[in-house]
Amino acid sequence: MRKRYDIVVVGAGPAGTSAAFFSKFYDKENKLDVMLLEKLPPEKYIKYHSMCGGCISFRAFSEIKPIKPKYIVEYLHKAREYIVDRFVLEHKIRGYILNRPLFLRSLIDEFVERGGEFIIGKIKKFAPNGEEIKIYVEDKGVIRARYLIAADGANSSIRRSLDVGGVKLTTATQYILDEESEHGVINFFYHEKYKGDYKWIFPYGEKTKVGFPSFSSIEEKFSGKIIEKHVRMIGWGALPSYVKGNILFVGDAAGQTNPLSKGGIRSGMYAGKLAAESIILYNNPKIYDVKWKKSKFYSQHWMKVFDKIKQMSNNEIAKHLEPFRNNKLLAILKIYLSREYKSYIDIYRAYALEQKVGW
Repeated sequence: MRKRYDIVVVGAGPAGTSAAFFSKFYDKENKLDVMLLEKLPPEKYIKYHSMCGGCISFRAFSEIKPIKPKYIVEYLHKAREYIVDRFVLEHKIRGYILNRPLFLRSLIDEFVERGGEFIIGKIKKFAPNGEEIKIYVEDKGVIRARYLIAADGANSSIRRSLDVGGVKLTTATQYILDEESEHGVINFFYHEKYKGDYKWIFPYGEKTKVGFPSFSSIEEKFSGKIIEKHVRMIGWGALPSYVKGNILFVGDAAGQTNPLSKGGIRSGMYAGKLAAESIILYNNPKIYDVKWKKSKFYSQHWMKVFDKIKQMSNNEIAKHLEPFRNNKLLAILKIYLSREYKSYIDIYRAYALEQKVGW
């Protein structure tokens, strides 16, 4: 392990592995020293990153070329949405469910092959000091970095220590069941008890993943045998700035998960790419802040809409989605010709955008 690095990326989730990968991808002549630091040892890393539905849109891989989908567990072609107990909506999709730990590990391996350094270690503290950051790593000593990319999760110690603004946190519970479900189809269940979020049932090979927000009032029954139970935090919202000096925030640490879908793999990986570009190609981390805020993933509007949805009763959840029970063109006419649905137009616009970029 060196004592000085050009870039240290903290956290090997989707955003961190993307930032590390692109840092070396853009460093064509392999002149820069880049470290990816992950606190979890292999077994805990696999368990932690299994705590995710693993969905990512087909479109995502056009944004993060040359990264390609690997370790695909399911090819997705349909989403089914259960609107309380009143009706069901279906629409076509194109995407994947990935084995997230193996997919991320493959990116780490490519990063190392390109000249990066992957270290398992936990940050005890860090000290920004002008153009250099001192990072104290448990059992490793002190290292120095010109840039630090913070991808250390929803409860980011780096973000909290710098007091750069709050990220909203949602805790989700997920169960892996020993039963096979309909392949290629992801199921969502909307109900007032989920407070704006939802329950999901995703196929996962010969198993099924079932998850929902963690509220003490929620009780769920399962038909299959429970193999594993996962609980994890999701960071969403927005920071006033995604850059503080020579420290850049990405992924859950930056609250970049979509507020409506709670999907964060695609947005986090895109943010990691932008962060690497701003450092390697432009030598100006502020460009990352500007580009992220201009991107299709950044929207204060989504958060306002989520605040509305989480206040809805079951009757209102069903009412505002009722136009979509039949033909979409008829739904649009119904919305614009009837005063009854005018107050939901901002929500409908958010839904349309979320379907395109929310996962």
